[in-house]
Amino acid sequence: MRPKWNISLALFLYCLGGQVLAWQKCPFRGAINSDSSVFYFGEPINLNCTLDPGNENQLLSESKLFFMSSKLEEGQDDRTLYGRPLVDSPRLGIAIVDLVNQTASKDNKYMHYMCMYNQDLEEKDPCTVAHFFVEIDYKPLPPKSGSCVTYNWERIECYWDLSVEYRQLHGITDTSVDYSLTTEKWTSCPSLKVSGRNLTCVIQEGKNDVLFMGQYYFHLVVNNTKTLDSVSSEKKIMSTDIVKPAKVYSVSAMANKTSIHLKWSVEKINWPQLFRLRYTVTPVRDQNPDWQEVNTTETQAVLQDLKPFTEYTIWIAAIPLVRNQSRGFWSDIRSIVNKTKQDVPSDVPKLDPGFYACVDTNCTAVRIFWKKISDDSKNGIITKYRIISKFNKTQTPPQFIENPSATSHLVPVNNKYSTKILLNVATEVGFSTKSDSSLIVPPLGQGPPFPENIIVEAQQAKFINISWTSPSIHSGTKTYFITNYSVVWCIGDHTGCKGEIDSEIVRAEKGKEHYWTNLTLPDSFEMFAFGISVDAYMKKNGRFISSGIRWNQCAYAADAVPDEPVNINPVIEDPGVSNNSMLFTWTHYTCQKHGVGPVLNFTVEVCTVDNETKNCQEPPRVKVLNGSETSYRVKNLESGKNYKITVTAGFNGGSSPPAQYQFRSFSSLTIEEANKGTEGGVPLGVIIGTLVAVFAVAGFIFIAWRISGAVDLIKYTKAAEAHGSLALFKNT
Repeated sequence: MRPKWNISLALFLYCLGGQVLAWQKCPFRGAINSDSSVFYFGEPINLNCTLDPGNENQLLSESKLFFMSSKLEEGQDDRTLYGRPLVDSPRLGIAIVDLVNQTASKDNKYMHYMCMYNQDLEEKDPCTVAHFFVEIDYKPLPPKSGSCVTYNWERIECYWDLSVEYRQLHGITDTSVDYSLTTEKWTSCPSLKVSGRNLTCVIQEGKNDVLFMGQYYFHLVVNNTKTLDSVSSEKKIMSTDIVKPAKVYSVSAMANKTSIHLKWSVEKINWPQLFRLRYTVTPVRDQNPDWQEVNTTETQAVLQDLKPFTEYTIWIAAIPLVRNQSRGFWSDIRSIVNKTKQDVPSDVPKLDPGFYACVDTNCTAVRIFWKKISDDSKNGIITKYRIISKFNKTQTPPQFIENPSATSHLVPVNNKYSTKILLNVATEVGFSTKSDSSLIVPPLGQGPPFPENIIVEAQQAKFINISWTSPSIHSGTKTYFITNYSVVWCIGDHTGCKGEIDSEIVRAEKGKEHYWTNLTLPDSFEMFAFGISVDAYMKKNGRFISSGIRWNQCAYAADAVPDEPVNINPVIEDPGVSNNSMLFTWTHYTCQKHGVGPVLNFTVEVCTVDNETKNCQEPPRVKVLNGSETSYRVKNLESGKNYKITVTAGFNGGSSPPAQYQFRSFSSLTIEEANKGTEGGVPLGVIIGTLVAVFAVAGFIFIAWRISGAVDLIKYTKAAEAHGSLALFKNT
């Protein structure tokens, strides 16, 4: 620590040299006096600045004198202190009283004071009259209670809190620790260290010597060598009661399926110790471990009833035993990790009654779906699945699926009989000893029917509503009754699952027709397939059967609207039917093609239009149709006018783009009604003549349209209206 003292001394000399230089420039010289050069934090510091004899006559006023002192906090400037004139002093000067609670830097061991004089009226160029350095520290305070530890019966370490962090430990404030076994002969602590507020004393015998184990007395003194203030503290310990053993070493571990056999070594074999083993499944991320504990006085132990194929974290610590009682401190922990061996799975995949779907209308094969077993139940590395089919007292050879990630499989069935399908899973050790999971596929036409009117509507991307109606069952069906509906979903599309199935049970209620449930998905609904099965209980044999899964063909967002308008088409009708009207039809929106839900309504608007601007010439006639309608007849057409029909579909989320069709109505050709015969018939010649006239006029108009170039009004010629009226159309 001596180099630090040399640095302080050099700094003092540097400042002293600066004082000499200042004296050469300053017209006055003087001195700073104090009753002491050593002060405590919090004590008043009294300082006087007096001018040397012969300088008083040159000084106009004591107000030209002031003090500057070291800053107290980092980032601040040096302090300016103004004093009062000296009273009853033969020499001119000022006096100040300063109070320092703590210096800015812990390395500062003194406060620097300078007496300054203002040489000009603007006080911009003060000069230094005198320097003074005050050593400052904390007053010795009683240390807080100390503590000791005997490490492995080899050395004693004692710790004290000195209450404050002394600044002058190597010049003014001195600390010492003496120890004794009898209080008659005292020995200085051979290894004493102060770091901040902490004082440490270490007692350790020679390499081949044995540390005395018994009663120790300690005497700690904190002394200020200049003020002679001091405090002391006494402590008595029994070294045998505070031993902290060295941690165990050479740990070996042998594992089987459900246990781990541990062995370890210790340095001090002759000293009795209690060993504590704490173990847990190795935590994942921020998981809170569930620790188990085993205690033993032997240097080996067996951890039992463990999970197969599971990694365990094991901590081993030791504590001394004194007269069969644990005393002292636990050793540092020795940590190891070991994994148990594989076993057969402790569970089988979940196979609910409705976890299948027929692949054709005759149900000659089904695709079954299952949920994998949990990680806790695997007990090893999954290698394969086994499927067995039984029908009419016949069992098929097992099918082995050598794909550990499989969650579905195609299984042939005999549709004339009930087919029972069994499923099991294996690790590298073998198949699960638990009974196979199973489901029953009933004979064709003898199981419950599918649910009806399945609708999958997404309220949000990950939140959907599924609704359906119960199936119609013949009143004479008495072999089973419906117990529930299995709502299933998985990564996939309308054809079925492409990933692991998930499900929710909705209980059936007597007399209830409409059902619904909400699902929260891990991802957007577009990535999933949805389906429902009807599950029933067989009264005769007490078994559960199912309709199998009916996959929903489409799911849509509740606020979805189509991107394109409907396609409007006029209908060519027989003469005499239209009666100054025109029938229009349009295609319907579907979920599969347009990704929308049911149409709430169709809004039809009809108006006459300007031939050039195509705008309505009057407020349009508006008609709102039911969402299931796909046609509309425009009535009361006036000859010689251009018309526009607009059709818009309404949805929960808004309206479709409007579809428009423009057409022109021409004047009627009056056809005289023929006299009816006695039987009320119409002469054949009249009918033929009328048709010839109609088609002749139509051909004439077509040729005229081609010649006149009226392409902007007419796309093609259609329609013979009632009594021979003609209309030309254009779809916009």
